[in-house]
Amino acid sequence: MDLLDLLGLLLLAAAGWLWLDSLKAREMAVSAAKAACNAECLLLLDDTVAITRISLSRDDDGVLRMRRIYGFEYSDTR
Repeated sequence: MDLLDLLGLLLLAAAGWLWLDSLKAREMAVSAAKAACNAECLLLLDDTVAITRISLSRDDDGVLRMRRIYGFEYSDTR
C-alpha cells in the first residue's frame, strides 16, 4: 500500500465520519425543533429540518468545532 492509497483511505474514512456525525446532529436538531414547536403550540411541518450553514467555530471552552445551523418550517394552525 503506497502513500496515495493510504491518503485515499483516510479521506474516505473522514467522509464517512462526517456523514455519520451529520446524521446524529440532524436527529438532535429534529428533536429540538419538535420540542420548540410543542412548547409554543405550533406544528412542525414535514417533521424535518434543513441545514442552512456549516462552519467552524469555537465552543465555550475554546475548542474548534464544526457548527451546523438548521432551519425548519412550522404552522400555527393545527
